[in-house]
Amino acid sequence: MGTGKTGTALTAFADASNSFDARRMLVTAPLRVARDVWHEEVEQWAHLQGLTVSRIHGSRQNRLDALKVPADIHTVNRENLAWLFSGYVEVGTKTKFKQIRKWPWDWFTMDEAQSYKSQSAQCSVAASGVARYGLAQTVLELTGTPSPNGYRDIWHQIYMLDGGHRLGATEDAFLKRWFNAPQEWGFKYEIKDGAAEEIQSLISDIVLSIPDAQPAVPVNQIKVTLSPAVMRQYRKLAREAILQLDPHTITAANAGVLGGKLLQLASGAVYTDDRGSFERLHDAKLDALCEALDELSFSGPVLIGYGFRSDLARIGERLTRYGGRWAQLKSEASMNAFERGELDYGIIHPASGGHGLNKLYKSGARDLIWFGPTNNLEWWLQLIARLAGGHRRGSEDLMIQVLVARDTIDEDYMSMLEGKDIDQVKLMRALRKRV
Repeated sequence: MGTGKTGTALTAFADASNSFDARRMLVTAPLRVARDVWHEEVEQWAHLQGLTVSRIHGSRQNRLDALKVPADIHTVNRENLAWLFSGYVEVGTKTKFKQIRKWPWDWFTMDEAQSYKSQSAQCSVAASGVARYGLAQTVLELTGTPSPNGYRDIWHQIYMLDGGHRLGATEDAFLKRWFNAPQEWGFKYEIKDGAAEEIQSLISDIVLSIPDAQPAVPVNQIKVTLSPAVMRQYRKLAREAILQLDPHTITAANAGVLGGKLLQLASGAVYTDDRGSFERLHDAKLDALCEALDELSFSGPVLIGYGFRSDLARIGERLTRYGGRWAQLKSEASMNAFERGELDYGIIHPASGGHGLNKLYKSGARDLIWFGPTNNLEWWLQLIARLAGGHRRGSEDLMIQVLVARDTIDEDYMSMLEGKDIDQVKLMRALRKRV
């Protein structure tokens, strides 16, 4: 993360174009990356100024109009890739297809390729189809977190490149060869001894890993003490939920639900229905947030990461009373305002700001305060890397702080995040031990 994958891919394409080995490139990426990042990267570098970019997003008519633009590069968000693919290819079976219109791109790039790990998703079917049917002569995958949840995430990313030649034609075959079947609670595959090295060797001819020369950014935990009354509520929720899951009904889904509920309570509010209604339980983290803001030594803009909409509502209310200009960083307008220094605080969900959004570091922001730990390692790594990306010569000036409620699941997730190993089995063991 932060090593210049986008610029490198664009330079490779530009070089190939200059030597007549490439004509046009299609890039598929998360919406904001497809809409904002790639054309901004072209504008940023002098040697890329000759490239033109057309962005395929918005209404159907807007997408069709963008397709008509004779650009060197077209970018499309993942959600529209299947729509685009169906306009050129009619798929009968896995081995039969009919090209109903000439595919115009000879280069195909998948940005944030780890998001295509589910082979059944429509965007993954379309992406793997481009490679499998030979529509593009060059296929690139870019990712800073290729296996955020372990080596199991690798299989489909490689399958989209080689059709199963290296790691097996099916995920089942991949799992049987290199993983031990689930034993405890029935959902976690454990990689076999020596399997990681075998997988690395098999894919080494088509994978380039660029080490990050930037030193790790230190993370400071701000410990928050919850009142005895709140802790009684917390322990009651943890104890009763875990007992309901005993002894053999635990699954990855409901383990995640339990973890989410406990994270909510530790942060101060718990959802009461499926419509987003929530009950406020305490303001301990809001008070700690204001204290942390008071103690910042840098006067520039501050990023505040949150995990739940209830956090967003409560943080916004407190910042309004605290003073200063703030906004949720979600739209292009809000991101631009943050980059221009028009905001004192940008409240951001890691799913919105983690991938490819260079505006975060261009703002000059040096401080990121997480309202609580996230249960998603990829989000954690990506958002921190995005802030650190513009400070490679001065990362020691960055300050990452996390509000952590004592004696709660916050501490368990921090331990796993620091070890880069989010594991539901380990989480359940930690919760059982606490109870």
